Amino acid sequence: MDDERNGPDDRQVLAWLEEYRDLSLAVIEANADEPEGAVRGLVDLHVRWTEEDPDRARAVAAGRGALAAGPLGPELTESNRILFRALSGWVRQASEAGAIRTDSVALLHALVFAPTQELARLHLAGLLDRPLGEYREALGQAAWDSVGPDSDRG
Repeated sequence: MDDERNGPDDRQVLAWLEEYRDLSLAVIEANADEPEGAVRGLVDLHVRWTEEDPDRARAVAAGRGALAAGPLGPELTESNRILFRALSGWVRQASEAGAIRTDSVALLHALVFAPTQELARLHLAGLLDRPLGEYREALGQAAWDSVGPDSDRG
């Protein structure tokens, strides 16, 4: 239900974040042995999720901080912990196999998620010169180039 600000309430924002988490987990699971597919799939997920419902994406971006600071903060923290645990295991396994160059989820986030999130933010603000989806391939390639094994740069 919407609150007095005529936006979604914290429970709805949490539900959307959990939905996004579950979709992210599905990408990781489906590509457990295919790091490039996982990286590109996570980029694609964020682009698609943002394009499918820009109002939802705006509400999540605007409401996440208040959610974290409010009474549902512990639930958000646990939801994030679930995703972080899965990403950590995947990153560790892929790194040990030599399939990616980092064993750090923080670095993976900065190299893979942050550029996509920034373009999504610009899209939601109406500041891109093309539809967000037109950047999907370049974002996926850049993400993979940033974490994929050195042998891919021959």
